[in-house]
Amino acid sequence: MTFAELANNTYVKGTLRARKYWKERPVPAFENFLPENVRPLATAYIERYLDSVADGEQPKVLRDKHHQSLYILKGLMKGVQGGHHMTGRNAGKSPDPAKKIRYYAVARSWTVPKTNDPLTPRIPAVAIESAVLRELSAVILDRPNLTDALKRSVEVARKTIGDNRDLAEMQKDHKRRSRQIALLSDDIADDEDENDPIVHKIQVLKAQNRRLEAKIKVAGSSAGANVDTDETIERLMDKLTAFVKNTEKVETPLLRSILSTFVTNLQADLFTKKVSMQIAVPSWVGHVIANNEEVGLADMYPLRPLTEAHPEHTMILAEYSCFRHSVPRCYSCNRLPNKSAA
Repeated sequence: MTFAELANNTYVKGTLRARKYWKERPVPAFENFLPENVRPLATAYIERYLDSVADGEQPKVLRDKHHQSLYILKGLMKGVQGGHHMTGRNAGKSPDPAKKIRYYAVARSWTVPKTNDPLTPRIPAVAIESAVLRELSAVILDRPNLTDALKRSVEVARKTIGDNRDLAEMQKDHKRRSRQIALLSDDIADDEDENDPIVHKIQVLKAQNRRLEAKIKVAGSSAGANVDTDETIERLMDKLTAFVKNTEKVETPLLRSILSTFVTNLQADLFTKKVSMQIAVPSWVGHVIANNEEVGLADMYPLRPLTEAHPEHTMILAEYSCFRHSVPRCYSCNRLPNKSAA
């Protein structure tokens, strides 16, 4: 806060200082709190979060109260008119929720209704959900094509890592702190008090180096070199195949996570009910596979970066144009030629 804020405002909004001015205090009790295989990922995520709030801007946290909702495409599907995200809505006169008809609609058309609103039309939920799951299952079951796309994504990720200048800077910073630790260690005795400023400085430097080691392990090529990506991809393909064969038994959060990973574009025309869909392997999936020996279905989407750094490296698997039929109420999807096929 500044003196001007104190003089002119009755309420002063708290802001964080730049991270270089933070005073970090190591807590030895938490150093080995997490399992060893989880520790590097947790440390890297915490570092990424702290970097994101260092400028005083708090990132928005998704607080979904309906994470068990049956509407598996909510927040994923957008309306062509306006580009708004669509959420679930129940319709019907029956008081029994089980007898109501499920639809997807633009939330704004319900919260701010008006006459002849172009956002009012709805998309039948069961029909479009069945179509999306059907086509995604077909793409995943095409094992050779998906395996090849995952391998190409890993290759692109490794090339990106190799050209990453931040990695060299982190390694240089790690060596500099290691030299500082060595020099400071020569100035203290074996029975030095833990409250001594030099001892505290060494602890801080060691904590910073441990965090750097975790970030280098996750983001660096040295981590990817120790991972058998072919074996990791095969295990992941086995899990995906088992997933599509038992989608009716999969928990809703996991189902939505898989859809959010592979369905990279889903748009519905509210007037014609036509839906366009793109199924692809995002570029960040290659980074996850290249730097993790064990990748589960529940791990993929939470490990995604906050922003898609290389969207041009997305491996498009299939694109569809889906049309709605009134009788029976369903969608038929036509697969479009893949323009990005190698």
